[in-house]
Amino acid sequence: MSTFAYLVSDPAANGDTIAFSGDLGDAAYLFDQLRARGVQPTTVYHDLCLYPNVSAHAHYRAIASASEGFSVVGYHHDHRINPPDNPIPPAATLPGLVL
Repeated sequence: MSTFAYLVSDPAANGDTIAFSGDLGDAAYLFDQLRARGVQPTTVYHDLCLYPNVSAHAHYRAIASASEGFSVVGYHHDHRINPPDNPIPPAATLPGLVL
């Protein structure tokens, strides 16, 4: 199944750009694509899995390893059981992101 990520820019917000991915499975794929295209988004919203070896979702350790140089926010996981070694902030805990 094909999966996509979106890049969204808002000129009214100082040109901030976000990348939003979903169900990529391969944590490095999105970051490799952004680097290859010379895109440096303000923030990357990446689906995040707390359990290893779930093929549709990227494990947080793999995302942390692949995302050097990017600001990443995780979503699509239960932030209430977020492991202490997960350096990626969950979207659900960031003010202003969840209504």
